[in-house]
Amino acid sequence: MAREQSPPRRGLSADELVLDALLRDAPIGVVVLDRDLRIERLSRVAESDGPLTQDDAGRQVFEAWRGIPDDVVLALRRVACGRASQVEMRSESPDWRADRMLISAVTDANGAVERVVWMWSDAMPAGLLNGNRGRRFRSP
Repeated sequence: MAREQSPPRRGLSADELVLDALLRDAPIGVVVLDRDLRIERLSRVAESDGPLTQDDAGRQVFEAWRGIPDDVVLALRRVACGRASQVEMRSESPDWRADRMLISAVTDANGAVERVVWMWSDAMPAGLLNGNRGRRFRSP
């Protein structure tokens, strides 16, 4: 089944065009956050997996998704404040169905955190996730 291609947004830099293409076509969940953990962008998979949508851009991830697992919150904060440059984990929350998760800092030339990239994947096809119709997270 072919996916509908959305036209590129006008006035974007080459880097932004690459990021848009990656987020559109990535087979994993990706959320790009600023250092205050406000949502900047998310992949189509991230949007289909849980309660976040493109309309949440500019909101803190905890405000947009009130049911985010506590261990994920702690890991996001550790990376955002610079205590860890990367965290690989699997959440212990029963609401989290992803097999692997990576939270990584994007830093400036001086090593200060500019963005946090949160990625996850699942070893099982989305349709087999406990009859949850492809959604990996429960809405609160």
